[in-house]
Amino acid sequence: MLYILVFLLGLMIGSFLNVVIFRVPAGESIVSPPSHCPHCNHGIKPWENIPVLSWLFLGGRCSNCKTPISKRYPLVELLTGIVFLIVYWRYGYGVGSIIYLYFSAILIAITFVDLDHLIIPDSFLLWALIPGVVTWWMGGTGILIEQLIGAVAVGGTFFAIRYFGEKVFKKEAMGMGDVKFAVLLGWTLGWQVGFLAGFMSFLVASLILVVLMPLKIIKMGQQVPFGPFIAAGTWLALLFGVDILNWYLDFIT
Repeated sequence: MLYILVFLLGLMIGSFLNVVIFRVPAGESIVSPPSHCPHCNHGIKPWENIPVLSWLFLGGRCSNCKTPISKRYPLVELLTGIVFLIVYWRYGYGVGSIIYLYFSAILIAITFVDLDHLIIPDSFLLWALIPGVVTWWMGGTGILIEQLIGAVAVGGTFFAIRYFGEKVFKKEAMGMGDVKFAVLLGWTLGWQVGFLAGFMSFLVASLILVVLMPLKIIKMGQQVPFGPFIAAGTWLALLFGVDILNWYLDFIT
């Protein structure tokens, strides 16, 4: 029953994330006006706003003007529901699970905004500081030191990649939003898991690009948002980072 409730919660949060993803880059309020069709301004009725199901019942179209509704909306809702399920499966019921559910929701918002606009809003990063603050509050001074080292070390590494990449390729190799994102993951995860998250970000990017470039979905020289890869690497490290590090240490000793 709890797994079902967590999944339904994820669907509802995903519905809210759709609003955030659409409105924040446009500089609009996320609470006013109420949800409406951007084409005919038709106010979305409660029964038209049920995650996933309403999109299916409406045939993926506005009930008033029949304009197609992007498949992105149910996708974000389903993705959030599945992500919430996995986080709950990994951490169970407790404060840690709540923190990581919150953090995962922000990672999803960052992913889709960066895909659409090639930006990572500072407001997202500020809200994402909260899990690290809670971790510090629960863990004390020792945890704080590890988090500060993580923020400086991981963020500094990404800044170095940005700086030297620009010198070598004579163009922007990485946006400052990505560097700020790296500072955030070092702050939230600490330096050890934070570095692992950074490594996994580049690993995920490499694997995906190896698949997409031969298919010509992504072309050589095309500007590709790196935020989604950082989000994926961070989420994987969030779930399995400690286990991976323990396995690696056991392997080399």
